[in-house]
Amino acid sequence: MQTEYVRLSKDEKNEGYKNLLHSQLEYLNSIRSFNNYWALRNKELSLKISLKSKISEAFGEIEKFEGLLPKSHFLEEIRAKKKEMENKKAKKVQVNPLTKEIDVIKQKLFRLQGGI
Repeated sequence: MQTEYVRLSKDEKNEGYKNLLHSQLEYLNSIRSFNNYWALRNKELSLKISLKSKISEAFGEIEKFEGLLPKSHFLEEIRAKKKEMENKKAKKVQVNPLTKEIDVIKQKLFRLQGGI
């Protein structure tokens, strides 16, 4: 097999060289952007970690202050009454379907006994 040569003009050679340099420039810019991205991601992660620790500290301080404040039993009494009312309503709701079913069964039994 023989090798063949292709002659390039000076303009074609310069154009190819320019394209090569542009490709290298874009490649280096991409690498720089990628490195900046990871630097910002690491900074974001460290800031999130510090924010989380600050928030946990704030919650700890709030709990300390709540421990120092006097307790009011008024709200607890209201909550207890609300729970009692909800329980009574729940029991009434449960009783109603049962009583209806019992009445239906009694009516059926009465019909059967009356028919005999």
